[in-house]
Amino acid sequence: TLLSPVTLTVRATVDDAKTTLGEGGAVSFENGDQVRILCLDSQGAVKSVTASVSVSQGTATISATLEDSDNYYAVYPASLTAILAQDGTLTVTDPVSQGGTFSSASLCAAKTGKAELTFNFKHIVSLLKFEVDRTDIASVDIIAKGGVNLAGNLVCAFSGDAVTVTGGSEPSINVTLGGAGTYYAAVSPTAEASALALRMNKTGEIIPAVNVAPKSAIKFERATVKNLGRIDDRVVTDYYISTDGIGTGLSTDSYAPVSLMRSLITGAELYYNWIVAGTTFRLKTGTTYVLQSAFNVKPTVPSPFTIVGIGGKAVFSGNKKCQLFNMENADVTLQSLTLQDALSV
Repeated sequence: TLLSPVTLTVRATVDDAKTTLGEGGAVSFENGDQVRILCLDSQGAVKSVTASVSVSQGTATISATLEDSDNYYAVYPASLTAILAQDGTLTVTDPVSQGGTFSSASLCAAKTGKAELTFNFKHIVSLLKFEVDRTDIASVDIIAKGGVNLAGNLVCAFSGDAVTVTGGSEPSINVTLGGAGTYYAAVSPTAEASALALRMNKTGEIIPAVNVAPKSAIKFERATVKNLGRIDDRVVTDYYISTDGIGTGLSTDSYAPVSLMRSLITGAELYYNWIVAGTTFRLKTGTTYVLQSAFNVKPTVPSPFTIVGIGGKAVFSGNKKCQLFNMENADVTLQSLTLQDALSV
């Protein structure tokens, strides 16, 4: 039986609710915010309605016509896919394609009994924050190393005023950009990755992933913000390579192994997402690089790069066992190198 319209008073706590902005600062709903309200009717069927938030003198209220039920559930924003189970758990889909704003990434859920009719909204995700200065980037893909799930179906279980969130079924997130600015992504609060790759996308141009690999794992927790800072100033165009390298390859104080160069120029790992046009690999002078297999350089879209011996000649040797380079659709410049003992086929 439909009730007369009932007014649900939305209460927002300072540290754990839907916020306009602030990452721990002021908390407020805005006029016109849309929430979805769900309940089970007397027959156990799920009913839902979308309603607008009205804010007056600091009090946020929702007026909605609802079925009589012992409990009511709500999600913000209303566009989220939400499924209410008979046991009272709420499955909310953290979308793979996201709009990038703080508001759209602030996914919240709440539960109230019909005696209280007060929704205390709780964040159900962690927020990943990043900045982009370039105006020509259309979107950013966020990928977790090791196949960690960053988005997808999240199961919310309520106990009193608390919520526990588990799940995640999608390994990547795509955030649409609207120009230079600060962006946010909603991430599963159970995700934990050893590293992330943020791949910037522009039509007709290959832009490599920005690899974020901290000293400890990146652990996402509900109602927290991870700030990565500006990502478009981290694109690497010069790598320093050595046979005994164990470092990052970003300077002569931290030579990287040959395996890093192989991964980057062969596109063997999605995580590295190829290289930026104009990249130069600088090989330690006087070193002989004995290959066990050829470098297979076969990009879908050619991205010009250079391999050069630093200040003198470095040596590539096939050890009379393999080719050195097997290239198709590639644009490669070799400088100050000696190529020897390679098989012709």
